[in-house]
Amino acid sequence: MAYAPTSGGYFAMKEKREVATDLATRYGNPVNQRRFAAAQDLARCHGVAINDVVLAYLINQPNQTIPVLGGSSPARIEEGVRAADLDLNPEELARLRA
Repeated sequence: MAYAPTSGGYFAMKEKREVATDLATRYGNPVNQRRFAAAQDLARCHGVAINDVVLAYLINQPNQTIPVLGGSSPARIEEGVRAADLDLNPEELARLRA
C-alpha cells in the first residue's frame, strides 16, 4: 500500500507554486525536480492533471501497489479515479523513474 501516494499533493502544489515549507523541505530535491518536469510534461501530453500521472505511475508498477485515495474535495477524488484509466507506456514510466 502506498502511504501518501501523492506526497501530500507536492507536485500539484508545485505546479501552482503553492508548496508548503514542510513539503518543500521533504520533497524538494534534484530527483523530484526532474520527476516533476516529466510528470508535468506527461500531464500536458495526456490532457490530465499532474496527480493523475503520479497515481497512474503507482498503479502501473510491476509489483502490486495500491494507492489509497483521499482528497480535500470531490474533484480530487474524481482525479484519482481517472488515473486508473491512464495508461502510461514503458518509456513514459521510465521518464518518471529517472
